[in-house]
Amino acid sequence: MECVVVDNNHLSVEKNQSRSEELVNCQGDTSCRATVRDKYRQEYDKVQERIATCSGADQCVAVAKELRALQGDYSARIGEIQEKARMQGLDSLTPAEVRECADLRGAMSNIDASRNLVLHRAQVTGGSEETTQEIVKIMGQTGIAA
Repeated sequence: MECVVVDNNHLSVEKNQSRSEELVNCQGDTSCRATVRDKYRQEYDKVQERIATCSGADQCVAVAKELRALQGDYSARIGEIQEKARMQGLDSLTPAEVRECADLRGAMSNIDASRNLVLHRAQVTGGSEETTQEIVKIMGQTGIAA
């Protein structure tokens, strides 16, 4: 079985689906795989930049909310793939769906870490009582979803 390096962290579900299909279609061609990864790197880099540079409680909380929403989207897509496998059998999954599910599952912990980082920054930089309540709310909702 191929070792999958999770470098799709923070891509939208739709872009992750496309990326998985394109990578599978490369059929192991290293140059093709590098081209596909480069194609999607811009979105990844943009999100990573926002995570790395958020400053101020409100900005960091906004990034945390986006990451929480992305986790919800990833969880829903993982559920769809798992449901298909349960109802139709594992053989019903395409190679792209298998790869996509593995990538999404791997990315979830990285999104957790990114979300925790921006929430920590939000707490450290302070903010209003509303911001503090929003941080607690995000942390609570994430804990329930896990």
